[in-house]
Amino acid sequence: MSKVTKLGSLGVFDHVQVLLGDDTELEGRATAIDYVPEERLRLELRPRNSGVRYELSAEHGESRWSPVRVRRCDTEADADALKWESLGNVVSVSVRPDSSASV
Repeated sequence: MSKVTKLGSLGVFDHVQVLLGDDTELEGRATAIDYVPEERLRLELRPRNSGVRYELSAEHGESRWSPVRVRRCDTEADADALKWESLGNVVSVSVRPDSSASV
């Protein structure tokens, strides 16, 4: 199963752990999922007890998916200072379904 398909099949509140190309590990719960097969993926992860949000996204081109890219935003920062920071591309994904509605 491809990374995009695995991420696109998530349910809200599933726990996701991703590894980036620079060996950075990120994890959180899926809080927003926009997946249209053969078109686009946009997924938001939120770690527990943190104001950080991660956005994972990919687009489908002529015959394949772009790399899954990750951006980060700290929502606890001053509203005028909110910025999305590019972190890199996902190289692996681990998913654990979770029915807990606490984020």
